[in-house]
Amino acid sequence: NGALSIAGLPGNPVSFSAANVDVRSNDAGSVDKYVNVDSTPSDAMHLFFTDNEQSLMATGLQLTVGSFVTVTGNFGFQAFTDPNNSAVTDVVIGASNVNVTLGNNTTNLSIVGASLGLLILPGAKTYALVASGGVDTLNGIPGLSISASGLTVKVNTTGVDPTTLTGLPDSIVTPDGSLPLDFSGIGSDDITAVEGTLDLSIAGFISLHGDFSFQTFKDSNNSNDIIIGAQGVNATLGTATTYLSITGASLQLVIVPG
Repeated sequence: NGALSIAGLPGNPVSFSAANVDVRSNDAGSVDKYVNVDSTPSDAMHLFFTDNEQSLMATGLQLTVGSFVTVTGNFGFQAFTDPNNSAVTDVVIGASNVNVTLGNNTTNLSIVGASLGLLILPGAKTYALVASGGVDTLNGIPGLSISASGLTVKVNTTGVDPTTLTGLPDSIVTPDGSLPLDFSGIGSDDITAVEGTLDLSIAGFISLHGDFSFQTFKDSNNSNDIIIGAQGVNATLGTATTYLSITGASLQLVIVPG
C-alpha cells in the first residue's frame, strides 16, 4: 500500500497514486513453488514466474500525464532494458477498466471503460500512450455534445515508433488478467490525438455523424486548444421534420476553451 510516482519528465510529468499495490520481483528465472509464511500450510504463498521479472499491479490507480490527461483504472507495470542503453530501464504500463479525461475540470473529453498502454523512456524523458474502447463524451461546451464508443487516444513524445523497440513486452498482467499491448499505428511523430467514429450535435440544430480526429495545440496564450477534423460526414441541419441533409462531407473545427 502507498503512493507511487515517476520523476524525471519535467516538461510532461507523469504521476501516480494508489491504495493497493502488488509488487513482483524475480531474478531466478522460472520459479514455481509454495513458500510457508506461518505455521498454517494453507497460508503458503505461491511463487510463480516464467522468467526474470520486475513488475507490479495496482487496483484503482490514478495516473496524471502533464496537466491535460487524467486516467484511473486497474494497472500493471513492467520494466525492461532500454534497447539503446543497457544501463537504462524503461517502463511499460497496461490498464483495464480505465476512465480517461483529456482537458481541464470544466472542458474535457471523457472516456469510460477503456483500456490503455503507456511506454515511458526515462533516459529520453519521453512517453507514448494509447487508450481505446469505452464510452466517450465531450463536456463543458454549451450547445455542443459528442457521444461515441471505441475512440482511440494517441500520445507520443518519444520520437520513435514504440513497435520498433526491442524488448517491449507484447502483453502485461493487470488485476483483471493479461492485457495485450498494442502501439501499432501510433508512429514516431510528436502527437496528442483522439480518433474514431462518433455523433456530434451543435445547438440542437445540427447533427453530424462521421470519422473524427481531435488534436491539441498550445495557442499564443499558452492554453490548450482543440482542433477537430472529420471526413465521411453525414450532416442534418434543422428540426426532425424540416431539415437540410448533407452526405459524405468533411469539416474542420477549432475550440478555444477560454
